Amino acid sequence: MAAVANVDIVRSVTDAFNRRDVVGVLALMTADAQIDWTRSLGPLAGVYRGHDEISAFLHDTWEVFESFEVDVLEFIEADSGVVTPNRVRALGRGGIPLSGESTHLFRLEGGLVSLMRLYQQRDEALADAGPRA
Repeated sequence: MAAVANVDIVRSVTDAFNRRDVVGVLALMTADAQIDWTRSLGPLAGVYRGHDEISAFLHDTWEVFESFEVDVLEFIEADSGVVTPNRVRALGRGGIPLSGESTHLFRLEGGLVSLMRLYQQRDEALADAGPRA
């Protein structure tokens, strides 16, 4: 039952992100949540801690792109969270289309996201997530 709830929370975070709803994203994250974007190939690589840094990260991401949408390809339940292979479709400033695939690992505590980590390789995310639930 908890795993289903975790998938619903991750789905809601992704939906809020795609709506550019920073309040909605933060409402689903612990106060000390982290976004670990150190594996990013883009200019915003780094670790963002707490609502203030995460809010700035979201605004910076949306500022760079005219549009940016994450399409989750699959929700994989694991012992330590939810893994989401995804496809990103974006339109950069000046109308430059971009697309790519990555995988996110979400860890949850008390019904909220405590960590979102970006991986370039699905297998690496699955290994860090532990056994499937």
